[in-house]
This record gives sequence, C-alpha cells and structure tokens, in this order.
Amino acid sequence: MTVREMSEEAGVGFDLQSHFSDSFGVYEGQGDVCVKVHFGKPVARFVQESRWHSSQHLTPQKDGSLIGEFRLSGTEEIKSWLLSFGKHAVVLEPEALRAEVIVELNTMIEQYLPDRRPAKLQPRSTTSGSTHHSPKHRPR
Repeated sequence: MTVREMSEEAGVGFDLQSHFSDSFGVYEGQGDVCVKVHFGKPVARFVQESRWHSSQHLTPQKDGSLIGEFRLSGTEEIKSWLLSFGKHAVVLEPEALRAEVIVELNTMIEQYLPDRRPAKLQPRSTTSGSTHHSPKHRPR
C-alpha cells in the first residue's frame, strides 16, 4: 500500500506528515516526552547538519559539544538512534529513558562477557549436502 493509498483510506483531510509529526520516525507513541541529550564534540557537527525532527532545538556548547532537545510522542526510535552514537550521546532527560538506555547497555555488556559467548554456530544439514540456498528455495 502506498502512502497516498493509506491517506485516502484514512479519510479526507488525513495528513500522514501531521499524523507522525511528534514521532522521531514511524513509531507513534501516546505520550508527550521532552528528551534532552548531550552530544559529544566528535558527533556534534554531524548532528547539527540535519533536521532530525521538527521540534529539535540544538544548543552548541563552549567545548564543541551540543545539547539537543526534542519533544516527542515516544522514545523507542530516538533510543536506538542515540545508542548508535555510542559514548558520544548521553541522555540527560527524561530519567525513564536514561534507565532504558542503562538496561540496554548492561544487556549488551552481559552478551560480551567470556562465559556468555554463544556456542559455535553450525550450518543446517541438508539432504543434498549443500548448505547454500537461494532465498526462493530455502528448506522449511
């Protein structure tokens, strides 16, 4: 279904752009959340080069870093985006998002501990002896 078809299906006057205006991407939350983030100097220029969200307010700091503020309907997508900056993005507000990021980071650390290494993966056995399958001909 195309965006136009979705708009037409939703009814006359429906504006998809307006519908998602408070979302950071395509996930629509049900809240009203002010997110405040410190972006380190190594990523500040990259963050400043784009308009990531209509509500964004970016404040350059004397040390070359940046404070970003966003008013969103939810935090799921911005959380993933912020994690992509690694140590160069630190959530300042809200506390609930800080806590979610901490849980995510702790889970990642756990997965990298030596005793948590997954067992060596083995290819699936097949009747023909081949382990390569084209997407159209995968065994079920």
